[in-house]
Amino acid sequence: MILYNYQLSRSVGAEGLIALTVIVQLSAAVLKKLTPPFGRLAAEEARLEGQFRTTHSKYAAAIYPMSTNPLAYPCSADSPLSLCPG
Repeated sequence: MILYNYQLSRSVGAEGLIALTVIVQLSAAVLKKLTPPFGRLAAEEARLEGQFRTTHSKYAAAIYPMSTNPLAYPCSADSPLSLCPG
């Protein structure tokens, strides 16, 4: 790194090296300000998906209990829907 900066300062001068450093630092600060917090967004997405799955499974269990679920016993006489061929 020291050799790189030395060679860069020899080719563009000390002022050029300082200007490049300032440009890199400013662009990093601007990107940090404008970039959304991806970690927090991913955590919120996971929390909401878990909440959705929990709520959905509770509704599904309430609407389709195992004894009345037509897919639970597709070929039995107790099934409201006959899914058996012929």
